[in-house]
Amino acid sequence: MTTMQPPNDPQSATKASPRRKLWLLIFPFFAVCTILMVTAALYPLLVVGGPHRREHMDETSSVATLRTIHSLQNKYAATHPKKGFACELASLKLEDFQKTNSQSGYQFAVSDCHANSSGLVVHYQATAVPVEPGTSSLRTFCMDDSGVLWFSTAGSGADCLTARRLLQ
Repeated sequence: MTTMQPPNDPQSATKASPRRKLWLLIFPFFAVCTILMVTAALYPLLVVGGPHRREHMDETSSVATLRTIHSLQNKYAATHPKKGFACELASLKLEDFQKTNSQSGYQFAVSDCHANSSGLVVHYQATAVPVEPGTSSLRTFCMDDSGVLWFSTAGSGADCLTARRLLQ
């Protein structure tokens, strides 16, 4: 026969069933494992930069290259006062892409050169178009001799120069 202890007995409060003891040992383990799995699954999105990390890096690189082109154009015009701006990228001597005019998944070009009545080139436009729009990069970038940068999601240099969506 079993004897029942009164509910206010201090010994009954400290005794736990074997199932409860097992649960108290296993629960923290499962909680930690769950947290680790969720962290491992979300790590690429939260820390590494998401699914388009490479595209964003390529975009950043192409914008930096366009800024370099603008700076080199100004230097070229200053050192060639009778010519003005360069109408070919090869004249600017960009070391990274002398032969192909491409870098980081983008194709670069200088176009729409306008000369004044004395033959001095006073205007140019530069574009950075993804080699594979939508795959290698997401946006097209462009600028003119003012140095203001614009972008387009349509994938063409002409659209970028027409839309002139300011890059901020």
